[in-house]
Amino acid sequence: MLTTERQLSIEVSDENDCRPVFAGEGDVYAVTVTENSRPGVSVLQLTAVDADQPGSANSRLAYSLRPADRSRRPALAVDPVRLSIHSV
Repeated sequence: MLTTERQLSIEVSDENDCRPVFAGEGDVYAVTVTENSRPGVSVLQLTAVDADQPGSANSRLAYSLRPADRSRRPALAVDPVRLSIHSV
Protein backbone atom coordinates (compact mmCIF):
# COMPACT_ATOMS: atom_id res chain seq x y z
CA MET A 1 0.00 0.00 0.00
CA LEU A 2 1.33 3.42 -0.94
CA THR A 3 0.60 6.39 1.28
CA THR A 4 1.48 10.05 1.44
CA GLU A 5 1.26 12.44 4.30
CA ARG A 6 0.63 16.19 4.33
CA GLN A 7 0.65 18.70 7.09
CA LEU A 8 -1.37 21.88 6.87
CA SER A 9 -2.34 24.72 9.12
CA ILE A 10 -5.82 26.07 9.70
CA GLU A 11 -5.92 29.81 10.16
CA VAL A 12 -8.78 31.25 12.21
CA SER A 13 -9.31 34.99 11.69
CA ASP A 14 -11.09 37.27 14.13
CA GLU A 15 -11.66 41.03 14.11
CA ASN A 16 -10.80 42.07 17.66
CA ASP A 17 -8.82 41.19 20.78
CA CYS A 18 -10.42 37.91 21.88
CA ARG A 19 -8.24 35.13 20.51
CA PRO A 20 -10.21 32.25 18.94
CA VAL A 21 -9.51 28.71 20.12
CA PHE A 22 -10.64 25.33 18.88
CA ALA A 23 -13.36 23.77 20.99
CA GLY A 24 -12.20 20.26 21.77
CA GLU A 25 -9.12 18.45 22.83
CA GLY A 26 -5.67 19.07 21.45
CA ASP A 27 -4.54 21.06 18.46
CA VAL A 28 -3.37 18.23 16.18
CA TYR A 29 -5.92 16.26 14.15
CA ALA A 30 -5.28 13.32 11.84
CA VAL A 31 -7.58 12.35 8.99
CA THR A 32 -7.41 9.80 6.19
CA VAL A 33 -8.58 10.57 2.67
CA THR A 34 -8.63 7.67 0.23
CA GLU A 35 -7.40 8.17 -3.32
CA ASN A 36 -10.82 7.41 -4.80
CA SER A 37 -12.73 9.87 -2.57
CA ARG A 38 -15.27 11.92 -4.51
CA PRO A 39 -14.79 15.71 -4.57
CA GLY A 40 -16.73 17.40 -1.80
CA VAL A 41 -16.46 14.55 0.71
CA SER A 42 -16.14 16.00 4.22
CA VAL A 43 -12.95 14.84 5.93
CA LEU A 44 -12.92 16.98 9.11
CA GLN A 45 -15.23 19.35 10.95
CA LEU A 46 -14.05 21.50 13.84
CA THR A 47 -15.47 24.35 15.88
CA ALA A 48 -13.62 27.43 17.08
CA VAL A 49 -14.94 29.95 19.60
CA ASP A 50 -13.81 33.21 21.12
CA ALA A 51 -14.78 35.11 24.27
CA ASP A 52 -16.91 37.73 22.49
CA GLN A 53 -20.66 37.89 22.99
CA PRO A 54 -22.21 35.07 20.94
CA GLY A 55 -24.04 36.33 17.86
CA SER A 56 -22.26 39.69 17.82
CA ALA A 57 -20.21 40.96 14.87
CA ASN A 58 -17.03 40.44 16.91
CA SER A 59 -17.81 36.75 17.44
CA ARG A 60 -17.71 35.95 13.69
CA LEU A 61 -14.73 33.86 12.68
CA ALA A 62 -13.29 33.08 9.25
CA TYR A 63 -11.29 29.95 8.41
CA SER A 64 -8.65 29.26 5.79
CA LEU A 65 -6.07 26.57 5.03
CA ARG A 66 -2.37 27.28 4.81
CA PRO A 67 -0.71 24.30 3.10
CA ALA A 68 2.96 23.73 3.86
CA ASP A 69 3.73 23.24 0.15
CA ARG A 70 2.07 25.91 -1.99
CA SER A 71 3.57 24.50 -5.21
CA ARG A 72 1.24 21.46 -5.18
CA ARG A 73 -2.38 21.48 -6.25
CA PRO A 74 -4.53 21.54 -3.10
CA ALA A 75 -6.30 18.27 -2.30
CA LEU A 76 -8.47 19.87 0.38
CA ALA A 77 -10.62 22.99 0.64
CA VAL A 78 -12.26 24.72 3.58
CA ASP A 79 -15.60 26.47 4.03
CA PRO A 80 -14.56 29.94 5.30
CA VAL A 81 -17.69 30.41 7.44
CA ARG A 82 -17.96 27.05 9.20
CA LEU A 83 -14.88 24.93 9.49
CA SER A 84 -15.62 21.98 7.25
CA ILE A 85 -12.66 20.59 5.34
CA HIS A 86 -13.48 18.61 2.22
CA SER A 87 -11.73 16.91 -0.69
CA VAL A 88 -11.45 18.66 -4.08
